[in-house]
Amino acid sequence: MFVAARDCFAARYGVPDPAVIARPRDLDGPEFGLVLAVHMAALVAVDAHVRGEQAPDDLAGLSAYLLNRERRHWSRLWENRLDGLDFGTPPSDMNRVVFTAALTGAVSPEEGSALLAGIGLDRPPRLLTDHGTCYPAAEPGAVLEPLYPDRLAEDFLALSLDGHHVTGYPAAPWAAPTARTLSARGPDGAVTPSVTRGLTFLAAAAAPGRWPHVAGHLEQILRQDPSVAVAAGSAALEALAQTTLPVPVLASVEACFPEFGQLDLDAGIASFTARLVAARLPDTADPAERGRLHQGLGFRLGRAGRAREALAADEEAVRCFREAAAAVAHPAGSPLSSPSPPAAPSTPTSPSTAAFSSMAAFSSAAPRAASTAALATALLHLTQHAFDADAPDRALHAAEEAASLFQGLAGADPAAHEPGFALALAQVGRGLAAAGHPDRAMAPTQQAVGIFWRLTATLPGQYETGLALALNNLGIYSWQLRRLSDAVAAQARAIEFARRGLAADPPSGSLLARAFVLGEAELAQCLDNLAVLLWASRRREEAVTSLEEAVATARRLAAVAPSVHEPVLADLGSRLATYLGRLQRWQEARVLADEMAGVTARLAEADPVRHEGAHAKILRQSAVARLAVGGDLAAARRDADTSVAICRRLAAKDHAEYGRALEEALETQELTRSAADGPSAPMTRWTSEEHWMNLLNQDEVWQDVQDRRHRLDEMSPSYCGNVLRFIRRQADQLVEMLTDGLDVPPEALGLADGDDAASWLDRQPLIVALTRRARGEPARPEFCHCGYPVAPDWHHEHCYPGIIVD
Repeated sequence: MFVAARDCFAARYGVPDPAVIARPRDLDGPEFGLVLAVHMAALVAVDAHVRGEQAPDDLAGLSAYLLNRERRHWSRLWENRLDGLDFGTPPSDMNRVVFTAALTGAVSPEEGSALLAGIGLDRPPRLLTDHGTCYPAAEPGAVLEPLYPDRLAEDFLALSLDGHHVTGYPAAPWAAPTARTLSARGPDGAVTPSVTRGLTFLAAAAAPGRWPHVAGHLEQILRQDPSVAVAAGSAALEALAQTTLPVPVLASVEACFPEFGQLDLDAGIASFTARLVAARLPDTADPAERGRLHQGLGFRLGRAGRAREALAADEEAVRCFREAAAAVAHPAGSPLSSPSPPAAPSTPTSPSTAAFSSMAAFSSAAPRAASTAALATALLHLTQHAFDADAPDRALHAAEEAASLFQGLAGADPAAHEPGFALALAQVGRGLAAAGHPDRAMAPTQQAVGIFWRLTATLPGQYETGLALALNNLGIYSWQLRRLSDAVAAQARAIEFARRGLAADPPSGSLLARAFVLGEAELAQCLDNLAVLLWASRRREEAVTSLEEAVATARRLAAVAPSVHEPVLADLGSRLATYLGRLQRWQEARVLADEMAGVTARLAEADPVRHEGAHAKILRQSAVARLAVGGDLAAARRDADTSVAICRRLAAKDHAEYGRALEEALETQELTRSAADGPSAPMTRWTSEEHWMNLLNQDEVWQDVQDRRHRLDEMSPSYCGNVLRFIRRQADQLVEMLTDGLDVPPEALGLADGDDAASWLDRQPLIVALTRRARGEPARPEFCHCGYPVAPDWHHEHCYPGIIVD
């Protein structure tokens, strides 16, 4: 690499034999691990050879050499003014302007003039004009174009600040005051984008192995106002986390973090928190305090989308809180007893009307209750991150333990602990559903909804988010149990309360409150769920409207935090493209599919194992939409061919998972190859999924092939047996049609791990009713699960096996 770069630079310099230019002695050292460093070494080697000078061997020396070369250029321009060159800035002033540009980056002429005047430089317009002669703006009309590459600008900042030991490049006495001035808030208290760049570049220069003296200058800047680091943004926080700044300085920045996170800051806050926790743990012996450190880290990592790391931090938090609880329960010298097994969750009898603040109650509660509550809260955080990290078994185990602990606490102090108990119950339900038991998930979820509903009625500003989360889960399980109308109603209410929760600020001062944080991402998920339910209910336009809002929300989130939210955007966008196509809105489907193809291409490049299948699907959708609108046929063929190539490779490794996708890709490829120029409506599948979804989801009527509707109780047992056999023969095709038409995975229909299409079908209300009629019994049982007679004036929507009604 060095030889290639050296030879290219030598050709530019007119050196006839570049082989005479030796490579640096330390080219194999770690500081030359960057391509840029090797290129800098090659440039300096050639330039020094031409000038008859000795090229430095280390990276700091290379930067100093190149920067001195810049300074000589400023001096030549200044001297040439005597020969009529329109240039009026001495090298000393140009040095300060270039330093300013390295910190601020390119700005408008008005901003540039204000910045230069703010650091005490005269004649800003003249300075900006001459600076533009040396460093022309990349964008028309801009000024203060910085040095490139960024590495050289960082080195220039470091060499200008006092404290380094590079000979031949003296520091400037004005550099430190200038850096402090340009890193401060403006007169109106605002933090300009130039502050963001300046802190980020200074922090990058202060990274380990670079310029340790810059950390001291950063410390002075942050001591005068630590909040500027947060205002500077996520990238600045990420860079600061890598420096050797003292823990007290970092802690002063941490104190300015938004308590519940912020989308555009979460990634930087997570890295910053990890750095602080690693520094604090060695000096922290108290297990409860260690638990709080790990728990805080888990929350920040989870907000940044680093679910597996968050889960690991939460596991350690639970271990620490368990140790602390054991120490409180069995002080030194007291006999130990075996812990009793957790009791099954049940609803506490005492209502809660107090404010939501579990941690505030710790100070007045008994030490044992406080330590138990801390453990239960840590288990709740662990539950959420276990779900996010695709570890549902661990999530269920933690949720059940949290529910048991909160149950006991709520019995003694419902005001403080009922919210935690309700959230734990909701998570127990989620874990049971993930294990393939949506019927068992209903009871704890309904219990959670009931508690949150009561709490929300008393304190409406505190519990909407908890109610929204529980209702969202209730809607999902109702859908999986084929209670479609219940599912739609629950999901609509979940969205209503999610919107309210987003409009209200979460209560502060509580670690438990962090488990209730609900953001726009959760709202998008609720909107997506509602769209699937509405589509299954034949309410297609409403479904598209809901899904369009979900996509718009995910698009905003992905623009701010792409690593966390682009996968969600791709999934939602793909489903919306499917729905738009089924409504023959092909032009909208094409535009959306093209946008999502760009997203999935980036995702697949970064992580092909997780995202290549999604990329293949959206390419197929794009090709189909292009055929329908008469778009670029060559592009449609390229997309279809690429989709087939990806699906063929994936299906070769896992045919069960990708065999169907390969068939669909091949069908689309055949369509593109046989299509003539001009619009060509693609071959579409029979979209009878809504018909079957509604038919299977009720137990009153059967609709025959002539579209005649028959009341089940008026059908003969033999006819019911014939209908049963007819439906069961097509069980596999029905499941395939429903998942394809609704654009959902089989699990969304309620298929558990041990299910096949036949066992799933036998649980559907229509099949249950037909089976009863085939035996000569009424379509509906005489008595409900709850023990009450099934009658028109009695509603059993929320009954479930095992319910006790008194």
